[in-house]
Amino acid sequence: MQEMQQHLSQIQQRMQVLNQQMQELEGVKEAIIAIQSSETGDEILVPLGAGVFRKASLLEDTSLIMNVGSNVAVKKSAQDAQTLVEKQIAALQDIEKTMQKDMAQMSQQMQMSQMR
Repeated sequence: MQEMQQHLSQIQQRMQVLNQQMQELEGVKEAIIAIQSSETGDEILVPLGAGVFRKASLLEDTSLIMNVGSNVAVKKSAQDAQTLVEKQIAALQDIEKTMQKDMAQMSQQMQMSQMR
């Protein structure tokens, strides 16, 4: 029973991290959408992290630089970047659904064990 509770707790912790990642990606998606409606020379706020921003002017409004892993960054159009972020969000949502199913099964198993 303790093992099941520990496993359930671990799944809940992973889901919290997953939800934070999804929120971050949703924020990125919104920023990309906002940039798509901006023009060269427009003033924007650039997030530096921890709620700190810097004012900046757009030098170009057609592309973004994205980290694609292994310390590799590539130039992407805003639309391509948005599509990639949307795919990442969808993948995290699929993982979340699987984790929710696992939690439901685990809870059901725990209830069955208590009834015995």
